[in-house]
Amino acid sequence: MVYNINISNKIRIGSKNDGGYVVVKVCDYDLLLSGGISNNVEFEKDFYKLNKTTPIIGFDGTIEKLPKTRVPIKFIKKNIGPDVTPTTTNMKNYIANYQNIFLKLDIEGSEFDFLRCLGTKEMNKFKQIVIEFHHAHCSKECWDILKKINQTHYLVHINGNNNESILILKNHNNIHLPKVFECTYIRKDLYLGDLKLNTYNFPTVLDSPCRPSRPLIKLLSYPYSL
Repeated sequence: MVYNINISNKIRIGSKNDGGYVVVKVCDYDLLLSGGISNNVEFEKDFYKLNKTTPIIGFDGTIEKLPKTRVPIKFIKKNIGPDVTPTTTNMKNYIANYQNIFLKLDIEGSEFDFLRCLGTKEMNKFKQIVIEFHHAHCSKECWDILKKINQTHYLVHINGNNNESILILKNHNNIHLPKVFECTYIRKDLYLGDLKLNTYNFPTVLDSPCRPSRPLIKLLSYPYSL
């Protein structure tokens, strides 16, 4: 289920379309880990405007260098995954040294393998997470990863990527699930009392289509709202 944080406490940062995310207005991060850069650093630029003292590390093994930017981003030419190899990293050496990390991931399906390798202590290092999930319906293991995140974080925003189609999960109360969707999570200890379940539908006024020529995907009722 999605939990309610008043929309006045949320903002959208990054590109107007693909590459932008709705985040909760929380500051005091000690690191931004950004996985999946490609040719777009608009999210990192907006994050830097809000958190000028927070170091930023960007990972992407598919590009030779970052797009031109004045934002101080340390670039590492590696993809993110469960193992440390000459071409991949699980970022654990960075996660271990920080306590309030902002994690942004758009790594084309590798998010499940990466999250699988993290323990609860490491998950709790992430103060806020924005992540694009790809084809979570494909296996029970993917569903288990989503449940794992829910142990340490509240899901407070969701947006369907309208580049892809939507599925009707007949074995799960006919839930309409986008094949690709973006989620915003906030660490549970930031809210001493339990958050209430969400009561409004998605998309919101903050959401924009990934593909401008197509309408936004509507996510109505359970499990998106009461």
